[in-house]
Amino acid sequence: RDNVRDRWLPSLLKGGMSAAFALAGPTVRVIDGDAVGVLVVADDDSVRLIEVSDVTARRRDIDSQDTTRTSWCLDVASSPSIVIGDADRAAELRTVAELLISADAVGAFSASLERLIEYLRDRIAFGARIASFQAIQHRLVDLLVFEVKARAIVAKATAASDAADSPTADRRAAL
Repeated sequence: RDNVRDRWLPSLLKGGMSAAFALAGPTVRVIDGDAVGVLVVADDDSVRLIEVSDVTARRRDIDSQDTTRTSWCLDVASSPSIVIGDADRAAELRTVAELLISADAVGAFSASLERLIEYLRDRIAFGARIASFQAIQHRLVDLLVFEVKARAIVAKATAASDAADSPTADRRAAL
């Protein structure tokens, strides 16, 4: 592990290289995958580090719905890797990644809802702003309730994850 730290950490800390994290699979999706130097992948058994220059197949993710960030598909199945963590660390990282992905999705939904509301306030149909129509307002309330529920679920999951990591969690589980 010292060799790994000596090889990549200085460049990462100086900003000369960027890193990304992905949940394991034969092909992983990475934001700005064309600019990433090192990829950390967590599977069921371990945490692995892959030098992205060793990834032979990478392509822009044409299935991505996100127009604000470029997503890349990297084929890591046959890429050489270095094990840098055990199964327990992999499980911890997967939990954090799933929380971050959920929070990102809620944030994307919130931004989309804000843009929709702006559009509906500006757009005029039949001589009135679309946002003034009762049927539209009911739909917007449904979307707002969905957003609030999603945000609460992510917050509750994060709090549960934090509680599981606390020193008292082992004592509570033992009781």
